[in-house]
Amino acid sequence: MAERISVQTKDNGKTVEIRIVGEFLFDLHAPFREAYRSVEDNGVRFVINLAATTYLDSSALAMILLLLKHVNNDASRVILRNASPAIRKILSVAQFNQLATVE
Repeated sequence: MAERISVQTKDNGKTVEIRIVGEFLFDLHAPFREAYRSVEDNGVRFVINLAATTYLDSSALAMILLLLKHVNNDASRVILRNASPAIRKILSVAQFNQLATVE
């Protein structure tokens, strides 16, 4: 499971990229939470790289909501990047484009 999620710090610690490979499901809850909770909150932006994500379910959406809560619902600090058309549609239907930055 660990190979399905990777975390990389960029921009001298100002950006944390969380990359999800394969299905973004509830079994990634603990490593996803650890990816952002282990970072000292000093205005860090979190980029969720969905380029290699094939599917996400409602639990993944809930995990993203928890990340948003972690950054005090600051949409500019959570970026959902490189989503496939199918995943972009899920995010749109769930109105995540109003909660976070979707690129």
